Amino acid sequence: MSDDVMTEGERLGKQHKLDQLVVTLKVDYRSSDLFYALYLSIVTPCILVLLAIGFIFSMSFQLTTTTYYALVSVIAFLYLSILSVSWLRDYRPLLPPYRKNMHVHIYKEGFVRVTNQRTDVVRWDDMQRVRYKRSTSMGGDDYNSVVKIWRNGGRKLVFNSTLKNVDLLGRLAEREYQSRHVHTPTIATNNIEFL
Repeated sequence: MSDDVMTEGERLGKQHKLDQLVVTLKVDYRSSDLFYALYLSIVTPCILVLLAIGFIFSMSFQLTTTTYYALVSVIAFLYLSILSVSWLRDYRPLLPPYRKNMHVHIYKEGFVRVTNQRTDVVRWDDMQRVRYKRSTSMGGDDYNSVVKIWRNGGRKLVFNSTLKNVDLLGRLAEREYQSRHVHTPTIATNNIEFL
């Protein structure tokens, strides 16, 4: 972790009175993310254009069998190449280049998300709702984990596996939300009978 990020974390904590800095989570940006974004932005429109051309030609002209099979083969190859590149990336979500500098400072009283010099401050008391979908993989990778946090003003913050150790943020936000928003069951909910 760079000294600039740590200094920034301590400064933001004091500025927003969030108490002690616990940990800083950074985006796990790889150079292959840029390649994958470019690859998808080229291949996906090619597939759509080829499908449109095939549809237009099949409606207005008589396609030969060879031309039809060639068109289907090219589309299938492009589609399979997208699947293979996704498999090689372990199905990680695509990270846009403008979010590669995102990091989250977690404090005892909340957290701060920093994205391109823009900060979002969330106190644990200001959370209206937390939804944490845990990863289902057995290897402990958090590729499918998603954390959604709604603030009292209605604004939603979403974190996925592009943020390294997103499960840590998810578990902590869920725990802090439950400790502050404990809903005691009412008599009406206790008397519900299930058929």
